[in-house]
Amino acid sequence: MSSEGVDEAGWDLEPGDESAPLVEAVGRLVRLCREAAGMRVADFAEAMGYGEDMIRKIERGRGFLGRSSWTGRMRC
Repeated sequence: MSSEGVDEAGWDLEPGDESAPLVEAVGRLVRLCREAAGMRVADFAEAMGYGEDMIRKIERGRGFLGRSSWTGRMRC
């Protein structure tokens, strides 16, 4: 399954967004879990059904996917 060109359902943080610390913490956790699984961003993106750009954005704490997007897909 190729995740290239997949419509990225998520949201971007606005400057000064009060949820930024939480989004950044989740991003760090996603990266730690991906690395612990020994996966490259490309592999993780494909497994999750999202593009590499979206995964990178999440890991940098610049964006987030709704909870329903992750339910049942990620276990750390």
